[in-house]
Amino acid sequence: MARRGPAVVRDTLTALDAVGLSRVVVAGHSWGAWTALRLAAEAPERVLAVVALDGGLSWRRRLFGDVAELRRRMTPPRTAVAVADLRALVRSGPLEPWWSPEVERAVLSGFEMGADGLARTRFPFDAHMTVVDDLLSADDDAVLDRVACPTWLVACSAPGDGGAEAARAAGTQRAAYDRAATRLARPRVLAWHGAVHDVPLQWPALVAGLVRAARDDLVRSAPRGEGAPA
Repeated sequence: MARRGPAVVRDTLTALDAVGLSRVVVAGHSWGAWTALRLAAEAPERVLAVVALDGGLSWRRRLFGDVAELRRRMTPPRTAVAVADLRALVRSGPLEPWWSPEVERAVLSGFEMGADGLARTRFPFDAHMTVVDDLLSADDDAVLDRVACPTWLVACSAPGDGGAEAARAAGTQRAAYDRAATRLARPRVLAWHGAVHDVPLQWPALVAGLVRAARDDLVRSAPRGEGAPA
């Protein structure tokens, strides 16, 4: 069973204590981005900066209006497929232009082989829906208003067909990030055009570079004599 955001925040603080890290730069992707923002809101003394990659804002809820319909769209299929078919499906998906053996290994690591010879996701259906419901119940403003540290918000914008639905989605996303910038104390909002949601697999070097930039920004702005952040 997946744990909801507040429980994951508590788990993260416990993990930081266990490894002896008092203050950190936190990076998260998708639901992880929302969890990273919530960590910064709940424990501001522990978080020096946040890097939130294509997540952490509920703009899709505003786009669809009908939460039940959005939940239906976010519900994964309960399917089991042959490994060869799984490879073919993933290779023809959004990451196709950036496919490599490394990307394939990363994606396939999320699946396991059953006794029947079919591949199934390692993330249980009920756990996935717990994450979906946590995202759909998110209160952006209540969290963003309490995040005091530098916050890098990255909006991924995949190339669309130029249709009306794509244009409306892009406008809703842009408005949500603009709104977030007015509520955060120290916002750094980026739009990565041509990026798919799984941007850590698409452009891993760019993602790693942004995390380093967030850390370096803290080092440059730190008063003389203070140590570098973890």
